[in-house]
Amino acid sequence: MLLPLSPAEEKLLLEFADPEAPSEWGGALSASSLMALLANAEFHGVLPVMLRKLREIGDADLPNDAALRQKLSGLRDQATLATGQSMLLQYHGDRIMKALAAKGVAARIVKGPVFARKLYRHAADRPFTDIDILVDPASIGEANNVIAECGFKLASGEAESHELQEFKWLEKENSSLLIELHGNLVHDTGMRRRLSLGFRELQIIDGGEADTPASLLTIAIVHAAGGHKFHRLQLCIECCKVCALCNRRNPKRAFSMPRV
Repeated sequence: MLLPLSPAEEKLLLEFADPEAPSEWGGALSASSLMALLANAEFHGVLPVMLRKLREIGDADLPNDAALRQKLSGLRDQATLATGQSMLLQYHGDRIMKALAAKGVAARIVKGPVFARKLYRHAADRPFTDIDILVDPASIGEANNVIAECGFKLASGEAESHELQEFKWLEKENSSLLIELHGNLVHDTGMRRRLSLGFRELQIIDGGEADTPASLLTIAIVHAAGGHKFHRLQLCIECCKVCALCNRRNPKRAFSMPRV
């Protein structure tokens, strides 16, 4: 169960969660308040941003509490591992994409590494735990064969995977490396009758380019609303950050931007 936050702490969590907000706070915080903020930041997927800001603020300005210092040390070690894991996933994702291209299978990586590269000034603010590859549904069979040839084994049931258009692959020598192959970014079959986002739709949105702000915004909204019901701050922040990208690209059709 998440530790509750006071209204002042909730406001501070939003400041810590915003990658573009300055690394500062308005006054002293107790160790218990910081522990609650860290727990909530971890749940909401914004812990890497908060840890970076705490490092920039400096440990000398943090409460001198042994339990807090121990907790921070452990979280920082985990963040370092998460950054390394993201780099390793990116390597395998690039390797699979090259193999798909060699077989003539059109594909694109979506979400994790693309959001980290396009939306965040500090890539370590946005680690990811898998690589999502999107292909046309007609190419799923051939794409699955390519991923298998790259040293991965199917970890999801084949019948269910075909129904969801989502295939989960684990690296044979390192089961922490997860590749997800998608024929559509909307997996719920009932919802997909009303809302669909696949490879061809994104090609149309991109208009001959790659990873345009318009396609990133579409992916972010479908992912946050359709897959996760906006249950984490990270999802809201990424939608706002893509809106800002769209505004810079086409200021005449700017979105009215809420402040996160």
